[in-house]
Amino acid sequence: MLGVDDWARRRGQSYASVLLDMDRHRVLDILPDREAGTFADWLRAHPGVQLICRDRAGGYALGVREGAPDAEQVADRWHMWDELGDYVKTTVAAHHGCIKEHYAALRQAALDQAPDPQQTAGHATAAHAENRARVVRARQRYEQVQKLKAEGKHIAAVTRELRLSTATVSRMCCQSGVPR
Repeated sequence: MLGVDDWARRRGQSYASVLLDMDRHRVLDILPDREAGTFADWLRAHPGVQLICRDRAGGYALGVREGAPDAEQVADRWHMWDELGDYVKTTVAAHHGCIKEHYAALRQAALDQAPDPQQTAGHATAAHAENRARVVRARQRYEQVQKLKAEGKHIAAVTRELRLSTATVSRMCCQSGVPR
């Protein structure tokens, strides 16, 4: 398995090709240029390469076809991800207006579906009334517990009579300062 890619000796000035042993992850050789003929000559001098991992540069593809025609060519992972990222950027840039319009429509739909203030107030009033009813029931139970305690009944008797938990009756007795 052989990997091949560009290598900048001096960025913008001088480029070469780096050849990698993909099994051992080591540099095998550095070719003086990026030409197909140089790469094909190297492949002919080193027979037995079965798989070549490369970018999509035409020069390397031609070099493989000339120097090792039986070798399978595959795109390397980094170049695949890089090219996919470039494609996504290009696509998003091309459809930026469509995306902006879509989100504007979604925002408007959300505003159109905003709850009616009168309806929200009605729900709040109903919830408040329900809470008031709970408070009234709790006060009634508290008064019943206090009345039975004042009559001298023990917690167990109050628990049975009012069908409340022992913990609830104990808590209500302690709140009033009445001994158990």
